[in-house]
Amino acid sequence: MELLAAYQEKKIISRRRCQSVHAGKLMKKPTVLISWIGKTDIRTIQSGAVDIRELGPLRYLARALPCDVFYILASQELECHETLVMDNLRELLPSVTIVFEKTGLEDPSSYIDVYDVTERFFDKYNLTPQSANYIFNLTPGTPTTQAIMLYFSHVRYPASKTYRTLDPRYCPEGDLYREIQLPFKIPELAWQSEPAAQIDQDEQRDVLEIFAPAAEVNILLLGETGVGKSHFARQIHEASGRGKKEFVSVNCALAMGGDVTALHSTLFGHKKGAFTGAVNDRKGAFLSARGGTLFLDEIGEIPISVQATLLSAIQDREITPLGSDKAEMVRDVRIISATNRNLLEDVRKGRFREDLYSRIAMLPVTLPPLRDIAQNAPKAFEQIVREYLDRFAEKRGRKLSISPEGMRMLLQHDLPGNRRQLEHVLLLAGIVSSYKACDVIPGYLISRYLHASWPAKRIQQSVPLAERFFDIREQELPHNLEAWLKDIKDRIIDEGLRRTGNNLAKTAKLLDYPYQKLRYYKSSRETKDEAAKDRPWANQVRITSISVMLGEPQRTRLFNCSWHFAQCQRTLRLGAYKKICLFQILEGKEGILSQLCHNVIGRSTSHSF
Repeated sequence: MELLAAYQEKKIISRRRCQSVHAGKLMKKPTVLISWIGKTDIRTIQSGAVDIRELGPLRYLARALPCDVFYILASQELECHETLVMDNLRELLPSVTIVFEKTGLEDPSSYIDVYDVTERFFDKYNLTPQSANYIFNLTPGTPTTQAIMLYFSHVRYPASKTYRTLDPRYCPEGDLYREIQLPFKIPELAWQSEPAAQIDQDEQRDVLEIFAPAAEVNILLLGETGVGKSHFARQIHEASGRGKKEFVSVNCALAMGGDVTALHSTLFGHKKGAFTGAVNDRKGAFLSARGGTLFLDEIGEIPISVQATLLSAIQDREITPLGSDKAEMVRDVRIISATNRNLLEDVRKGRFREDLYSRIAMLPVTLPPLRDIAQNAPKAFEQIVREYLDRFAEKRGRKLSISPEGMRMLLQHDLPGNRRQLEHVLLLAGIVSSYKACDVIPGYLISRYLHASWPAKRIQQSVPLAERFFDIREQELPHNLEAWLKDIKDRIIDEGLRRTGNNLAKTAKLLDYPYQKLRYYKSSRETKDEAAKDRPWANQVRITSISVMLGEPQRTRLFNCSWHFAQCQRTLRLGAYKKICLFQILEGKEGILSQLCHNVIGRSTSHSF
């Protein structure tokens, strides 16, 4: 990362000298070329080959594809050629920053060893997917190094480009490199949601009884803000047999506060004088939680630069405080993490380390939002409300209950703030009820503080929307669903326009309906109304059409049945699903028209020509 920073600083100075930089213009990302070096490259350098087609895979691609920083990975066997390689490449690529990385790899055919040294290389230089544009050269090295580089290029760095070089004997003309584009990337659908389904009350009890005592199982708590992740983490701590030990909670977003050093100090501690302001030694969260539980809240906010250190602490069970050169063991620490982010999506985009995710999410648990509990298990929701009221009684010495109307409002409310919002509503309503010496919280207080506690998404009831306007269980079902739905839509939009004084913008906001769609809808209705005034004969039939599917013989017979029908067919621009006007055209059967009109709009209609 220091090399990338030096390169960017160099580019800034160069730009200032050569041209005026427009204010606010973003600096271009550096291009980074990454490649192993193989024995073929060593032989071509030793031979003194100068023909571009004889440079070998490493030097040829570096010449063919311009880059700003060139990282060369060498196994232990080839590390002795560093001086030879660097002298040759500095002469060949004078404007490129070149790094010869001695990986210490003993066995280039071991997939585990190659993977480990490659990952350490990326961590060492803090090469994140967002920091540069990457080019991977797959040809040099062994089949094992090629496979691992292919994995990194297509999964860990999915926005990168991957190339291979060709043997000049089999490609006498043209470029000797080809881009590799494989359908290798993990489908996005596989990362769109967390692997754990929401758990109910019984499953939460299983977690507390079965997995809580197993301290070696790291648990990741997922869910929306306010669903009770911190509360459930404490329950796990109490059920683990560590209840008398420390429960150390760290909010990673707050601990960082924009300063990586502060987060590092909070988690791993520091020695006096390690940095400005470090006037005393600090143990850090890991050491403080020995024998107990460490709760890492908002772990998704930890920057990628700290994730490697956190992985080492969890995996190796040892930490090194800032300012110290001595590692300390932290073996007996239970790790519970929590986030409201989609960490798998962050892994896919390179914002969160895949190996760290696999360590903290041995048991991922998604806690359900209160609205789902209210809809699927109302008894469990009522128990949650009673628990809050019991805590209120312990603190204020007054036992309260809630009225049936108030409970119904809570059950029907969306509660976007989840448990936090519920607690605030019950606290405020309970304080007012206590002040008025009332032991039952009335519904109007619940309603008042529900509206005041969370301005956005006020009441999004779990009761189906249609049931709040009408009940169709005892009504005759419509014979034309599309016409019925359109009529309902027209009435709702008309009422919205009436309430807002015919203001389209306010109506769109009131109905949560796209403004452009509403504008087009209103305009098209006005156009149809104006057209209807010019065709008074069409107004004789107020119900204009029903949708039916006709075969070709039926269309031919009906189109020739009446001049009036032909006029209506041209006016309505009938398509494949023919909109047949309900004129008296069905072979003189007058009863059909009257019955259809009655079924669709509930009344008979004039059908004279």
